[in-house]
Amino acid sequence: PKPGLIGNTNGVIHGLSRTREYNSWKKMMKRCYDTADPYYANYGERGITVDERWHEVRNFYADMVDRWGERSAGYSLERVNVDGDYELTNCCWIPMGAQSKNRTKWKHTPEGLEAIAQARRDSAK
Repeated sequence: PKPGLIGNTNGVIHGLSRTREYNSWKKMMKRCYDTADPYYANYGERGITVDERWHEVRNFYADMVDRWGERSAGYSLERVNVDGDYELTNCCWIPMGAQSKNRTKWKHTPEGLEAIAQARRDSAK
């Protein structure tokens, strides 16, 4: 199925479409599976996938909120390992300013790793 249809099987309403978490989920799914998405080349084409459990938006929501809380304004979905898949052990909410520094080349410098680690510590408070 198309990414926008995954998680809303047979017209079942999940009640999440107006949440920040749903917005993150929808963008994540499109980047990984929609070849027309402008970011597909950096995600799906590179082999980045979404944990099968997270193809259902309610599971993504439950897992992320249980572990990290609801996504605050100014935060976005972060993959800890930029070459890893979207899965609970590789994702968290992080301030958008810090997340924008999470690029393959920059992240693996000492400064990049410390900036990401600090943003995670801050978001855990």
